[in-house]
Amino acid sequence: MKRILNLIRSFTKPKPVKPTIQTYGQNSCGLPPEQIQSVMEWLFASLLHAG
Repeated sequence: MKRILNLIRSFTKPKPVKPTIQTYGQNSCGLPPEQIQSVMEWLFASLLHAG
């Protein structure tokens, strides 16, 4: 029952206006989060266009 309630809550939460990408281990790479975000968006778009 608790799983069902959590599932329902996840669908009713407001979605962020700007999509976010969760990453791990990138604090140590030395790049600012904005640059990492733009690279991830480029990679995602490239993969979508590649089919």
